[in-house]
Amino acid sequence: MRLGAAVERVKPDIVLLPWFLDRQRDHRAVNVLYAWACQDLQAMVLSFEIWAMLHPNALLDISGVLDEKLELVRGYRTQTATVDYVGLCRHLAGARAFYNPLRPDRAGALEAFFALPGPEYCELVRSLYGQPGALSPQGKQLLS
Repeated sequence: MRLGAAVERVKPDIVLLPWFLDRQRDHRAVNVLYAWACQDLQAMVLSFEIWAMLHPNALLDISGVLDEKLELVRGYRTQTATVDYVGLCRHLAGARAFYNPLRPDRAGALEAFFALPGPEYCELVRSLYGQPGALSPQGKQLLS
């Protein structure tokens, strides 16, 4: 697959993907394509939340760069035209910091991830969605 060859050329240590159970179909599909093409890649996968919250097993303090993140989110004009996604990002980062205290006052901002080594992540996605050329019934439903 071309995706696998492209990722192999880059040889990343970390791959960022949208949460594989995100509500947006294209975000789920990119996970399937990655899992089918890159199951042997020895990179850590950090799956992040966009249109559905996840149960994180990794958190990153983004307090010092939250304003920059929000400015980048504002650049997605079609996605932010009808919903306050910037507000969601700000408040979710604050809530993550509140429930996983960075400081005694529980302020700050955290980014949440579901993190697994690449082969394990790909195995999990494939077990849910199916194998190349053979989507599971759940895969067909989630990708329809």
